[in-house]
Amino acid sequence: FSDNALTLLENLNKAVVEAKIGEISADIKALIGDVSKTIDSADVHGLSADAKSLLAGLAASNQRLEKILKNLEPATHLNSQQIKEIVANTATITDNLLKLSSELKSKPSLLLWGNPPKPTQTPRQRRP
Repeated sequence: FSDNALTLLENLNKAVVEAKIGEISADIKALIGDVSKTIDSADVHGLSADAKSLLAGLAASNQRLEKILKNLEPATHLNSQQIKEIVANTATITDNLLKLSSELKSKPSLLLWGNPPKPTQTPRQRRP
């Protein structure tokens, strides 16, 4: 048994020496050091502040969008008859504005003074 244990220990020692665990350990330590330096030199704190600022901007935009959507929400409840009435009213308003615009182009004084007064009757002299 002791010969087998001695052989096993010798083989284990030989495997550790051939595996160059010390060199591998040194290489890993150097790699960790390089990674640490790279992380330190990459302005992670600045990026973090920019990311926080970006997230704050997105949150504010989201709140504004929610307000807009809440204002638009009642319009989604209109039925087709209501929409037809709105379109008809809009057409009537448009026609009226076109007529007003045309009249003001031809008679701009209407805008300032309105329609001229109706002519008054002049008093007539009575005959004796």
